[in-house]
Amino acid sequence: MVGQNTGAALPARARRTAFVAVSIAFIGLSLIGLLVNIAPGLVLRVFTDDPAVQPIGTLYVRIVGLSYGFFGVMIVLAGAFRGAGDVLMATIIPVVSLWLFRVPLALALSRWAGLGPMGVWVAVALSAFLGAAASLAYYRWGPWQRKAVVGPELAPDLAATK
Repeated sequence: MVGQNTGAALPARARRTAFVAVSIAFIGLSLIGLLVNIAPGLVLRVFTDDPAVQPIGTLYVRIVGLSYGFFGVMIVLAGAFRGAGDVLMATIIPVVSLWLFRVPLALALSRWAGLGPMGVWVAVALSAFLGAAASLAYYRWGPWQRKAVVGPELAPDLAATK
């Protein structure tokens, strides 16, 4: 819908559409993350019955579950940017989130801070938050609303139809 509104030269509507989609994703996925934190054993039993996995798996699900909403923000806004024709930033933000945030944080927290596997999971959650923050910043200040998927020679002037 962002692409349709961008193509129709309705940037305010494209922005509002993206905001509504991000809000739904953040709230919905945060609620799922909350449910996962309340009953991590139910989630883990889908994957394994091994009692040795339950304690470490519970810790993983509880840490990463807190970041589900932030993953939703980053993913939905990347889709909005792509729909508006800004594929470069839709690619750059997740790549930066992974390679410049998550991987160095995982290394630092797991090895240098001595947190072991928990450091990797905290890095996953933190990188989701940082990626969502970068996506929101670009949503707020970036030129994604002014991108054109097709040139004016290929699209009629839609200003008269508004």
